[in-house]
Amino acid sequence: MHNLLPSFDWRVSGVKCYLGSGMVICLEQLYKEVENLYKVGGRGICNRVYVDVEAFIVTEEHKREDREKNSWVGSTNRGIGPAYISKVSRKGVRVIDVIGTTGLEGSYVGKLKEMGVNFVNLMDMINEISGGDVLFEGAQGVMLDLGCGVYPYVSSGMSTVAGK
Repeated sequence: MHNLLPSFDWRVSGVKCYLGSGMVICLEQLYKEVENLYKVGGRGICNRVYVDVEAFIVTEEHKREDREKNSWVGSTNRGIGPAYISKVSRKGVRVIDVIGTTGLEGSYVGKLKEMGVNFVNLMDMINEISGGDVLFEGAQGVMLDLGCGVYPYVSSGMSTVAGK
């Protein structure tokens, strides 16, 4: 099951998967999903996965906070809301912040790199994105949109066309 990776036919060669900077990413969950891809197609599939280094990371603290504070609203307890709070309050940790540290061996970023996952900035991909067909996949329906949904029982992101 994929929660982070977009859903499309990985058997089609040349198709790339891009996880954008607007996401908050649990590196452990991403590793599990990519590991399943690796088992199916090895590095040949995984090297088509691109993660924007400006995306923010969901930490264990975010997950704990989610469980403690958001169970009343029916949260998934995956730390998404608290991670977005950290992002907006300028206290979050981005993928690039982790990549900039030493000792990636054994870390989820290191393991993902070993499987072929690319860590890039959107500007590195702009020619590829602008030169072909692009499919954008949103995570939620309108009723879970932060601005248009059934507040407070909403997600942390904006899923309508007005969202980013």
